[in-house]
Amino acid sequence: MAEWADEYFYLSVESSYTQGVWETRPFQVAILNAMGNDDIVEVNWIKSARVGCTKCITIALAYFAEHRQRNVIMWQPTDSAAEDFMKQHAEPTIRDVPVLRKLAPWYGRKHRDNTLDYKRFTNSRQWFIRGGKSAKNYREKSTDASIYDELSSFDDDIEKEGPPTVIGDKRMEGSAYPKSIRGSTPKTKGECQISKAANEADEFFYRYLPCPHCDEYQVLEWGGEKAKHEIKWDSPETVLQAHYECKHTGCVIRQHELEGMDERGEWRSGSGMTTRDGLKFYCDGKPVDAPLSVAFHIWAAYSPWTTWGKIARDFLRAKGDPNKLKGWVNTTKGEAWEEEGERVEAHHLYMRREQYPAQVPQAAVVIVGFVDVQDDRLEASSWAFGGERGTESWLVEHQVFRGDPGRHELWNRLTQWRHSRYEHESGVMLPIAATGIDTGGHYTQMVYSLPSATRVSGYGPAKVQTSALHPWWVAPARATKAA
Repeated sequence: MAEWADEYFYLSVESSYTQGVWETRPFQVAILNAMGNDDIVEVNWIKSARVGCTKCITIALAYFAEHRQRNVIMWQPTDSAAEDFMKQHAEPTIRDVPVLRKLAPWYGRKHRDNTLDYKRFTNSRQWFIRGGKSAKNYREKSTDASIYDELSSFDDDIEKEGPPTVIGDKRMEGSAYPKSIRGSTPKTKGECQISKAANEADEFFYRYLPCPHCDEYQVLEWGGEKAKHEIKWDSPETVLQAHYECKHTGCVIRQHELEGMDERGEWRSGSGMTTRDGLKFYCDGKPVDAPLSVAFHIWAAYSPWTTWGKIARDFLRAKGDPNKLKGWVNTTKGEAWEEEGERVEAHHLYMRREQYPAQVPQAAVVIVGFVDVQDDRLEASSWAFGGERGTESWLVEHQVFRGDPGRHELWNRLTQWRHSRYEHESGVMLPIAATGIDTGGHYTQMVYSLPSATRVSGYGPAKVQTSALHPWWVAPARATKAA
């Protein structure tokens, strides 16, 4: 679809700041191609303003009708929005895209194949463009593609018949190549339909760009004036000169370097799947099948139509007013607004993982372990501590030893684990220097009978035994469940 768009699509004067030939931006390539990829059934696009979503959806309309010769139905949040889309986007596209214009001999005159909510082309392909408020607008149509523009503005239950994507996607049953496309700026968390749809996708992709100086890949994130990394500026007076600071090495990245970064960018999901073009997908460098459903997140920091300085300036103007800040979070960050204050989504947190070449990162200086005792297992974790002023920690390993905690066999397996050594980034092998075991369950006496342990009670001060034969046990003077 991206190649078709570059060859045929045109930016019409009614809906574009700049009239002329379309050029797909690097971050749009995979999204457009995923929309046209027959192996992918659902495409969810969570986005900010100024990233070209409406244009990409219009491209999909034209591509399916002209190139793939498929019927398409699009829903806008309201009937009036559907009429506006037809007048400002759909009809100018028919006029200005020659390969589509050839299929519309009725263009510009009254005809039964040319109405405000319906177009029928000479290749028998059809467009239905309807408002999404009424349940009747979801009935009696058989299509190959269902498109929902600004899905978060739809009612979550259409006249008590169900969510729009559920009743709308029913229109594709029987199609050999069904395609459901959902694009939207998010709204309030818990009510935001695009967020719900995206979180149900098989793979959720974020855009990774290489630093032009150290070549390390990263997701562009907001940061702020006092952040260690991401978008930063020196003072409110110089906010329009905001720059981006690399999270890996602190490299200063200037706005003019963004275009070259995006050209080398790639999409990565939380599971480790990658794609550059939305057609070929990889895991661990090996080709894999395309997922059935995908989600993409992109926000204004990637856009060539704004700047990091304007993003920061708009934040400064909005931060003192909750309503303005909500609009900034939705339309600039492309994230759902959390009424009680911002919280991190699971996939956002997962994307912030650090990559280092060994089991234990360079900043770590000591490894400790702790064991949780359950009725049918022991769960053991080893943690590395270090970093600036000793305030950072890294989970190195988590093991689950299943069995009967009343039998010594299970504890022997745990003893083998506590002798583990882990490769430090410096090349040194670090042992577990201290280990604690929970005594608050049903096996308190079993833990006490161990030859040596730091035991932490779930209900009071620790009872501690130490042994010169086991110097790896380091006993704190006192520990509580909270500690």
